[in-house]
Amino acid sequence: MSPDQSGGGSFMKQFFNVKETADELDLKKENAELKTKVENLEKVIEDLKEKLNLSKENAIDSAEGENFVQHSS
Repeated sequence: MSPDQSGGGSFMKQFFNVKETADELDLKKENAELKTKVENLEKVIEDLKEKLNLSKENAIDSAEGENFVQHSS
């Protein structure tokens, strides 16, 4: 057996293992980036919920104030 034949398989295996490792690192990086984006979106959603609740409260207060003025007249 020549060195090319005996070492070829292990070289290919090593090459593909390195490739898989690089792919795994890329996936881990992408996963971390996506996790950060999701966390940021969750914060935005919470902020929007708070603003919506404040708007609802203000609308209710405003409507109650108008009703009070109408009934007082």
